[in-house]
Amino acid sequence: MHEPTDGGRPRRPNHTSHFDQAKRALETLAARRASEGVSRLPAEDRLAQETGFSRPTVRSALLALQKEGKVLRQHGVGTFVNRHALGIRANLADDQSFFSVIEEAGYEPYLDIVRLAQERLPDRIVAQAGAHTEADGIIIDRLFRASGEPAVLSRDHIPVVHLGVDASAVSAERSTFAFVRRWTPHHVRYSVASIYATDAPAHVAELLNVPAGTAVLAMDHLHIDERDEVIGITEAFVRNDLIRFSVVRTNVEE
Repeated sequence: MHEPTDGGRPRRPNHTSHFDQAKRALETLAARRASEGVSRLPAEDRLAQETGFSRPTVRSALLALQKEGKVLRQHGVGTFVNRHALGIRANLADDQSFFSVIEEAGYEPYLDIVRLAQERLPDRIVAQAGAHTEADGIIIDRLFRASGEPAVLSRDHIPVVHLGVDASAVSAERSTFAFVRRWTPHHVRYSVASIYATDAPAHVAELLNVPAGTAVLAMDHLHIDERDEVIGITEAFVRNDLIRFSVVRTNVEE
């Protein structure tokens, strides 16, 4: 999802997947048709011809847009644009990286790795990670910037018991998923996030460049591996004056 810094300088991602390109192209097409008063999108094969992407890629991108609520797909009828949802850039229903969220909000995304350390995990984190978790862990702070302005602080907690190497050998990597994949024998199968508002603690406020006690959006991610165990926990703090999340709910009675 994210790139690490190089010598203190933020590094920007240098590639975009075909899926991301197709999704963006289809969203642009949907917005254009909505502005023209057309609510229905062409069939998948026609969309593939118009965008230059394969039909499977187009289908995956349409499913992602459907999940975000930006299109409605009715079996045997067609795909329709939800024009009021097209303006949403940070959707809670989407599993985008913070890099993508910042970019889609209209900013230039950058990432700084501000801390990598081995230390005792907070009691709350140990309790969430499970009774057999050791107290020592790897802490990684990643600061995501929006056109130079601090926007999101992400703090990983990875118990050392899960590492496949000595803790002194690890590097931060570009994301939690990349870290787990490289430095443990396991992989993140899925993540579960709880979301709440909180007052920014002093260390968070300092890194986000806001006064201590400023209200921020907090997200606690439990990363579950292929053994169905919690392999890591990420705390993320989002400046909601820069990034605002939304969600589209559909009528389940239809």
